[in-house]
Amino acid sequence: MNDDIRGVAGRRHARLYVPVTFLLGTIYIAVFLTIALFARGIMAYGKQIDQNHAIQENRVLIKTNDSLQVELLQYAQRHTFKADVTVYQNIERQTDSTPFELADGTKLDKKFASHIGTMRHIAVSRDLHERWGGTIKFGDYIFLENAGPLTGFWRVSDVMGKYYTRTKNGTAQKIPIRNSLDCLTDINQPNDKYYGVTAYLFPSNRLGTTQTQVTS
Repeated sequence: MNDDIRGVAGRRHARLYVPVTFLLGTIYIAVFLTIALFARGIMAYGKQIDQNHAIQENRVLIKTNDSLQVELLQYAQRHTFKADVTVYQNIERQTDSTPFELADGTKLDKKFASHIGTMRHIAVSRDLHERWGGTIKFGDYIFLENAGPLTGFWRVSDVMGKYYTRTKNGTAQKIPIRNSLDCLTDINQPNDKYYGVTAYLFPSNRLGTTQTQVTS
């Protein structure tokens, strides 16, 4: 009889132990889920703050960019001129005995003989350069408008020759080069010519100090 009593008591204790274990497991799971949800909420809140900051910064940048574009356009309109635009390559028959050295001292890497790299260099006719009474100097930038693949910014790094030769009726004539721009391009670039191109001058003192660069 005592064995029966002990057996019943033992079974009651086992039945009690199972609910307690289940309850503790449930509590652990609830606590874990609460912490996980709380952490997720914090992360979502932080992400929302970051997004709000990014949106605000983007709005400021857009406003600043619009303002700079207006200022740049107004400035460019006061420094606009028309010029004929041609292209040349860094080979001796189109330059001189030092085709990899430009007039401002810029040296081009010879291994890039077929490619001028990322810097776009331009030569100006002598009447446009300050050394011969013009207003353009080395280090200035010129933006070409509606000039096909030549459209965009170019750095003034070179000067064109005094004349170009034209043959008429079997006679060679030297014609002074005036109001012209010559873009240094890849050797495979077609010899494009554009007449009366609108060009915008951006003096280096307006843009800040411009250092002579070596194309590589």
